[in-house]
Amino acid sequence: MMTPTVYSCSRTVYVYIHLFSYRCINTVFILFFSPFSTACGTGTGYVEGVATSDSASCPACRAGQYSDDTDNAACKPYSTPQCTSGQGLVFGTASTDTVCGGCTGGKYSDEVAAAPCKSHSSPSCAAGVGSVAGTASTDTSCVPCSSGKYSTDTDGSACTENTCPGGKYLSSAADEAQVCTTACVPGKYKDGGCLDCKSGTYTSGTDESSCSGTECAKGAYGPASQTTPSAATCDPCSAGTYSDATGETSCKVKTVTGAANRVHDESPTVY
Repeated sequence: MMTPTVYSCSRTVYVYIHLFSYRCINTVFILFFSPFSTACGTGTGYVEGVATSDSASCPACRAGQYSDDTDNAACKPYSTPQCTSGQGLVFGTASTDTVCGGCTGGKYSDEVAAAPCKSHSSPSCAAGVGSVAGTASTDTSCVPCSSGKYSTDTDGSACTENTCPGGKYLSSAADEAQVCTTACVPGKYKDGGCLDCKSGTYTSGTDESSCSGTECAKGAYGPASQTTPSAATCDPCSAGTYSDATGETSCKVKTVTGAANRVHDESPTVY
């Protein structure tokens, strides 16, 4: 057994710091080595073993557990944080906890949940509708072509800019021949140009001067350029997103402020 080291001290206290114990007896400060002769490294946890033999060990942390420090503590279970839109769970390893990380590489999350990011879908969009690439908080979607754009095929391509001369517009958003006309097609209205009806509104005829219906309220969104009342729908923004104007076609991701960092206190405990 290793001989303890003796120091002077003024009062009787016990102080435990990591692997060593310090004991003051009267005015003598004695350093005792901990009965734990070996610290378990990251990715492993301390197992006491039986009391009848030197059977303590440091096995690797099991699935769903981790150890991120060199000590004599057992492995800890992964935490399950609630991730905001645009983030998903990044599962821990034997030496790291589960955390929230930004969605990248063709993945997204459009809700507040303890779940990993989902892969963007690959929708086939009809003629007159184009594919809009997903973001970290939205999936890939099919959106009606806006003023000045068209789509001729049923596929996953985006809408294409037209080349109609000034004063003329596409006769249809799905016009394969890109027929240019001075008429303003359904789903749009004429006001110094041929403009899209905002979400929640529509036009059914050509050259209409205004759109019918009511624009989607703040906190909601819907498709633009609709031609019937039933198609001019509005849906509420999902958790973690918002819209701060009427007639929006999508919701924006909320910015998380005031998040606190967890600090690990390495101070010794005095008994």
